[in-house]
Amino acid sequence: SSYVSRLYLQDGAPVFETAAPVTSRGVFLGQVVVVRSVLAGPAALRLLNELLGPRGRMLVGNADGSLWTNFLRPLGPLDLPSGRGSFVDDGEARMVYASPIAGTPLLFAVSVPNADLLAPVKGLLWS
Repeated sequence: SSYVSRLYLQDGAPVFETAAPVTSRGVFLGQVVVVRSVLAGPAALRLLNELLGPRGRMLVGNADGSLWTNFLRPLGPLDLPSGRGSFVDDGEARMVYASPIAGTPLLFAVSVPNADLLAPVKGLLWS
């Protein structure tokens, strides 16, 4: 059957495999496996920046937390909660929402610094 693998590092870049069976008249002949990089090019990164703001991040990683990427570089293991939560990245507290990617061992997450989320509220409280 078809599958999508966990992320793993190949030459320092996060990659995953997709595979599909090859059959002829109901007889399994083998499978086609394609290895794809998760890293994004400059145009895609600009689009992500426009969607989330300059400090927002989209992440994809293994559901077991063993490897994550921000589409720029591998981030290594992260203990991100599935659903809503928070974590610290480079010393900065961030809110995160992570959701499983159906039919895969992967999670997709969006994170924003707490300070960016709370700035408008603080402005209202102290004005």
